[in-house]
Order: sequence, then C-alpha cells, then structure tokens
Amino acid sequence: MATLWKFVSASKDVMKGLVAVASSRDEEGPWQDDPRWLELLGRADEILFLGEEWHTLHVLLTGQRWGGHAPLGQALLGRPLLGRVVLDEEALAGWPAYANEELADLEVVPAGKLTPEQVPAVAAALRAVDGPALVAGFDPKALRERGVFPWKDFLADRKKRPRADKQAPGVWHDAVAGVAIAEPELPAFLVSRLAALTAFYERSAQASRGVFQCPFGAGGG
Repeated sequence: MATLWKFVSASKDVMKGLVAVASSRDEEGPWQDDPRWLELLGRADEILFLGEEWHTLHVLLTGQRWGGHAPLGQALLGRPLLGRVVLDEEALAGWPAYANEELADLEVVPAGKLTPEQVPAVAAALRAVDGPALVAGFDPKALRERGVFPWKDFLADRKKRPRADKQAPGVWHDAVAGVAIAEPELPAFLVSRLAALTAFYERSAQASRGVFQCPFGAGGG
C-alpha cells in the first residue's frame, strides 16, 4: 500500500479540531483511528483525494522533493508539519521517508495545515500556473531516480522482500480512480489533477476555509 493524500477544506472550528486530534495522538498511535477524527471529517465542507501523483505535482511546482517556497510549496505540503501517522510494515514499503530530511523517525509521515488566511495566496499561485507548460518537461524516469512518488518499478520494502503490487515500469496507477495510466497519458492526467487541486483551493479561498493535508491509505480515515 502506498501513501496517498487527502485535502480537507473546513471551517476554523473544524480545522482547530483536526489539528488538536493530530497533535494529541503522537504517543498514542495513528490519529486517523481516533473517533473524533471521523466525526470531524463528517463536518468538513469538502474533501479532495490525490493518488501518488501528489508527490510528482509537488516536485513540478517547487523543484524540490520536500518543502519549497510559499505559496506553491504549501499547496501539497502545508506548514507547519504536525502530528504523526504511524505506518504499518506494508505502508512503509511505499513511503520514501528515508529521503525526507525533516523526519527523524522513519515510521512517521507528516500532516500539514493552512489557515483560512493562507489559502487565498495558494489558490492564486496555483491559478497562475500553466498546467500544460508545467508538465511539458515531465520525465518519469528522472523523478523515479530522485525518489519521487509514484515509483512503479518498486524493488523491495525495507526488508528487501519483493512487493506484491509491483507494476511494470512505464505504467502508473491512479489509486483514487483505480485505473492504470500508460506513460504517454501521464501529462494530461497530471494537468487534470492540478486543475482539480486548483479548483479545490479556489473554492476554499472563496468560502474562507482552511485546508488540512494528511495521508490516507495507511490506516483509517
């Protein structure tokens, strides 16, 4: 199982609750299993899911695997990083945590948040991006070599065991839609996902909502 990404657009009150749950569960286990988390999700105004392409989009927008200058650097990895999602062995196989200099514990991945005051700048920055031009130089092989999701020629997990979900190089899997995408179709796919992300942020900005970003597919919620 690989790490996918969830974007939650919510009011200040719901955002405050999401941050509180994520921040309070560090020592207790995955906060995605907390009943309060599920209740808060039910009160969110909108939720957007991205598959493994979230990491490729982040690199294309910022030129960096992690971080990047605001506001584009916050679109997929908001700041500050908060909370910890403890991953099981299967999920760890698909997460390049070893490459993330910001994480001291390889068995956690970050969640991020943007306040309602920060969201408009992200929305405006995304709106100014020319999607087709952004992906014109897209090179899947180069990104794989940099340790960027999605890798479709996974070799093994941390214990060097073959992965059951290994796919042939040149084929990506849209984990949200559950369909395979051939490499020639990837630029159009990435443009469409960028458009969905941009529209999500624009709606959030117009409604003065915050955005909470977190992994899913590695546990509950």
